[in-house]
Amino acid sequence: SEAPSATPSATAAPTPTPSAEACAVEPQEGLLPTDRVVAVEVATSPEADFVTFVFEPGSLTPAGPPRGELTVAEPPFTFGPSGLPIDLAGDHALQVRFSGMSLSNDVGEPTFTGDPDITVDYPALKQAIMYDESEGIAAWYIGYDGTGCVNLLRDGDDVVVSIAHP
Repeated sequence: SEAPSATPSATAAPTPTPSAEACAVEPQEGLLPTDRVVAVEVATSPEADFVTFVFEPGSLTPAGPPRGELTVAEPPFTFGPSGLPIDLAGDHALQVRFSGMSLSNDVGEPTFTGDPDITVDYPALKQAIMYDESEGIAAWYIGYDGTGCVNLLRDGDDVVVSIAHP
């Protein structure tokens, strides 16, 4: 896949100088373009791997302002309400959590129709898996390898996690 033509948003973390250790992930949060994430797409380029959260127009009656956050995830990794274990691929893990989400459209159909478990063997990215989709929460773990820096970008209405290759 081709990399998105994303440009860093005003809230994107600065890119630290590469070193032998992994770049520290700066937790980030902010308002989302809409309350409907419909798919997750992955791509790679010569410099970085990308996880794109695809958003579509929002609900007629949103529950409130949709928010997103990116943080480091710590094991054990589990599926939301069930608590069942997740064997996440990759040496490092991120958590992407969206709140205030509409999980069904205005006629009751699920809004997310993408693959909830994407496993790849890109230079950095190894897996993106949805671990919770309940009560207005849509959340994923992202497993990756290497020392590359992580940035949050916007590409139109989509939200992109960029993981630089080491």
